[in-house]
Amino acid sequence: MISSTPKNQDIDRGDRIRSERERLGYSLVDFADKSGVSKGSQRLYEKGSAPTSDYLVRIGDIGADIVFVLTGRHSQDIERRVGTKVRRTDGTIVATYEGPSKTDGKADPLVSDLDRAGFIRLPRYEVSASAGPGVALQAEHPIEVIAFDRQFLRDRGASPDQCTVIKARGDSMTPTIPDGSLLIVDHSQREIMNGYITVIGIGDDLLVKRIRRRLDGMVELISDNASYAPEVIGSDRLDQLRVVGRVVYFCRTP
Repeated sequence: MISSTPKNQDIDRGDRIRSERERLGYSLVDFADKSGVSKGSQRLYEKGSAPTSDYLVRIGDIGADIVFVLTGRHSQDIERRVGTKVRRTDGTIVATYEGPSKTDGKADPLVSDLDRAGFIRLPRYEVSASAGPGVALQAEHPIEVIAFDRQFLRDRGASPDQCTVIKARGDSMTPTIPDGSLLIVDHSQREIMNGYITVIGIGDDLLVKRIRRRLDGMVELISDNASYAPEVIGSDRLDQLRVVGRVVYFCRTP
């Protein structure tokens, strides 16, 4: 009988999770406890089972290099790729990296901002947070890197090193967030903060909503589009609710 590795398993990724755990000095049990999973789940992840987005956020919080776990390349070693964009703080694209110059082989000077000390390269993942009906999580592999000014992010209350970029889909957050906008999500802010725009996970769905905890203990998910009524998360579903991060900024795509 010929055995095969299940499609959702990645032995190399499992090895990278284990190497990050060992680099940080944690035993398997302690690392599982810190990341909010069981010892059995941690063991499965290290054998190659696909980790959840919640798990990746939590191990990132304790110092693991998530980019390395997902791609095999350390985040500080990410190089510019053709198509990498540089944006002003209002979201306007000021340059797109097109590769080395055909004449002298040097990097395009228009993307020099990517290498300035004050900038951070935020990975953008092929994940959509639904501003409308829930959508399932997609593959969490970075598809590009977008440069933002660190101080600009700090001024908006963000921890730059804990931010990633995803896309909003749907119209429930219009006119505030148009369909297709890029969202900068700060994964260090995972508490319910009344009134803030937040990326929320419920089961396999990922939503972008304003969130509010009511005095009766229930949680409301509120859309900026008045056509959508608030959704109430009762006590029977609260254990399914997870705060992925607060939206600290969004860019209307050109």
